[in-house]
Amino acid sequence: MKTNILFLYGGASFEHEVSCLSIKNIIKEINKEKYNYQIIYISKKNKWFLVDDDYKEKKRIDNIIDFIKQFDVVFNIIHGSNGEDGKIQGLFEMYNIKYVGCDSISSMLCMNKDLTKALLNYHHIPVVPEFDLNNIIYPVMVKATASGSSIGISKVNNAEELEKAIKETKKYSKDYLIEKYIKARELECAIIEKNGEIYASTLGEVKSCNEYYDYDSKYNLPSQTIIPAIVPEEISNQIRLFAKEAFKVLKCQGMARVDFFYDENNQQIYLNELNTLPGFTDISMYPKLLNYDGYTTREIIDILIDNAINK
Repeated sequence: MKTNILFLYGGASFEHEVSCLSIKNIIKEINKEKYNYQIIYISKKNKWFLVDDDYKEKKRIDNIIDFIKQFDVVFNIIHGSNGEDGKIQGLFEMYNIKYVGCDSISSMLCMNKDLTKALLNYHHIPVVPEFDLNNIIYPVMVKATASGSSIGISKVNNAEELEKAIKETKKYSKDYLIEKYIKARELECAIIEKNGEIYASTLGEVKSCNEYYDYDSKYNLPSQTIIPAIVPEEISNQIRLFAKEAFKVLKCQGMARVDFFYDENNQQIYLNELNTLPGFTDISMYPKLLNYDGYTTREIIDILIDNAINK
C-alpha cells in the first residue's frame, strides 16, 4: 500500500521563491511507485491552494485541518517565517499530524539566532562573538535575528553604515544582532537521522563570489561549492562532531544543515547557524553533501518520510 504524502510549499515568507525551487526538485526525485502525493501551494497572502505537478492552481483549500488529516505524513518545505520557525509545526502537533523534520520547539530555537547562540555557548560549542551598540569594534556583521537564506545581513565598517544596516535588517525581523566580522572559510555539514542514529556528512565549502555569502551569492550569482572541503582531517572531524552535538543540544529531528566558519589563521572554528529546513533546490548543499556520501536524493526523501512515520 502506498503512503499518502502532502507537500506544502511557498508561504508568507521572504524565502517564498526558494521554497518554490525546492519543491520542484523534490517532486522530480520522489519515488512515485512508493507514494501517493498531493501538493499545496501557500500564497504570500497565506491562502492555500491544491496544485498539480505543473504547479498550477486547481482548488482553494479552506478547511485546512480536515484536508491535511487525510494524509499519512506532511512534508513541509516552506522556508523561513511560518514554515521553519515552529508555527506550522505547532499546528501539526495540536492535531496529531505526522510531519517531516524538527518539532515546534527546536524549529523556533534554531530560527532565532540569539537563542541558538545562547544554548550553544552554554554547551561549549563555539559561536561568533557579539557586540552591543555601546561596544563595537568594526568591521561587524549585522544580521536579522529570525531570518534565513542570508536575508537581512550586511557587513558594516563604521557608525554611519551601522545605522543604515539596522534599518534595512528590521524590514525582515524586528530584532537584530551585531557580530564580529571574521575572515574565514564557510563550511557546511548535512545531518540526517536514520534508524535513530545521527549521521554527519562530509564537509562542503562555499566560495562566495561576493565578500560574504549573501542571498545573491546563494541564488543569483555564480558562487562555487566544493565537495569535499579541503581541510585538515582533525578540523573536519571536529566540525562534524560539533554539528552532531548542536543537533542534539537544540533537540532537532530528522535533518539539518549546520554552517560553520573556519578561521585558518587562528585555527578557530565557529558554528554560524543550524538550519532545520535546508534548501532542496538542485544547487542546494544539503542534498549535494549527502549525494557525495552515497545517498541519492530519492533515498534522502525516503529516510525523512520514514522518520516522520516512526516518530
